[in-house]
Amino acid sequence: MGCGAIFMVQRVRPQIDSLIDQGAIAETDPMLLEEMVSLVIDQGLDVVPLAEVRRRLAGRETDRRFVSFTFDGAYRTTLESVVPLFRRHRLPFALFVSTDFLGSGSLPWWMTLEALVSGVTTLRLNRDGNTQEHACTTGAEKRACCARLFREVSQMPNAERVPHVEALCLSHHLDIAAIAAREIASIADLKVLCEDPLVTIGSQAGGGHPLTELSYDEAREGLAASLDMLESALGMRPQHIAYPPSLAFGVGPREFKLAASLGVQTAMTAVEGALWPEHAGELFALPRIALDNDPATLVRALMLSGGAAFGSGMTAIAKATA
Repeated sequence: MGCGAIFMVQRVRPQIDSLIDQGAIAETDPMLLEEMVSLVIDQGLDVVPLAEVRRRLAGRETDRRFVSFTFDGAYRTTLESVVPLFRRHRLPFALFVSTDFLGSGSLPWWMTLEALVSGVTTLRLNRDGNTQEHACTTGAEKRACCARLFREVSQMPNAERVPHVEALCLSHHLDIAAIAAREIASIADLKVLCEDPLVTIGSQAGGGHPLTELSYDEAREGLAASLDMLESALGMRPQHIAYPPSLAFGVGPREFKLAASLGVQTAMTAVEGALWPEHAGELFALPRIALDNDPATLVRALMLSGGAAFGSGMTAIAKATA
């Protein structure tokens, strides 16, 4: 058990509406997220903003265990569920915005695949010059098709993923820009959030592109450009960065040094782990704990963060997640 933890969620969406396999991304059902928040409160953990995480680590103030909630991607489904929940409990949270998708008419590749499968009744795939048709009518068929596509595309080199998915959408007459406008929060939405003292807006640095594939200058320019764009659009410069969530090991000492050089306070990785006093010296390489739709994740997350330290606490969690 550590002195605290930073929780990571990629998307909040009702599990029944999602076509993405459990575990493929850090996706959480709104009801399960609400249960997690209640358990954190019941366990007596301090819920703090990222600025306070930095202050406590840097000041070695780790007597009281603490957690911080972070959400990657400014998706409307996340805002619709997270904002009311955290306002109701008066709890802070952080939202990491990827400027790759902010007002660009594009989506993360996995969301694009999900939208494609959701919108067709027959999926046509070209394999070795032959067109194969897959039934995509029932919920089971759609989930099977989405799982198959997700596996195939996730194994492609990063540079090939987006063109491949865009070609699929074009062949099925899917309007990606229209879906992006529906799924991605607008600059106007984010400006409203900036006025809320409970909300920390951060930059999802690098979008979906591995920083390690870029030169030093390219990586630094990409990180700085994201911060500059958000500052221009929102009137405030983010002080916290999240490296791309699907790239747990796609960053290293060079990226940590880059983040520090940009004057931000912290940077988050997708490497799973609790916070320890030693992280005072690793503020640009902070671990996070991903939350998904497995109730057992709640137990593991609370154990790693230092909550549920005693048998009675574990019993309460087991009852709540049964």
